[in-house]
Amino acid sequence: KSHTDDWAPGPFSSKPQRSQLQIFSSVLQTSLLFLLMEFLVESGSQTHLFWSRISKVLSRASEALESGNPS
Repeated sequence: KSHTDDWAPGPFSSKPQRSQLQIFSSVLQTSLLFLLMEFLVESGSQTHLFWSRISKVLSRASEALESGNPS
């Protein structure tokens, strides 16, 4: 029996499953990204309202952090 036989992954090796999981994860992330982009394009003015609300919340949060820090 040679050393290469010991090195070869067996049928129960976790390496193929791990790579398949990584491939599935990247495909899922890409699909979700395209769905999100499609939703944002279709929603139009609602998207603008959504981002304006988020920017208001972020600006309020940063103002609260700045006022809480003594400078």
